Amino acid sequence: MKYEDTLIGNKEGLLYLREHIDEAIRTGAAKVAESRIQFGNIRIVDADPRNTRTAWIRDKARMLFYVLIVILLALALKEISDWFR
Repeated sequence: MKYEDTLIGNKEGLLYLREHIDEAIRTGAAKVAESRIQFGNIRIVDADPRNTRTAWIRDKARMLFYVLIVILLALALKEISDWFR
């Protein structure tokens, strides 16, 4: 495909997109109401969302936290049940 990695558009369309990019820079996010564009929002983020290593580490840390909570709850329930014996 000739324009596979290229953002293409006429001057009017690119100016329209620039307005919304500028709005996202000012406010943090912008809604794009043009149906011919393949995305509907523009948003500023702190980190590159394509950085899957960071996301993987964060997901594993969250899972470890949940497992620890379940273990602590199980130990607490065992202690409570021992009180009633």
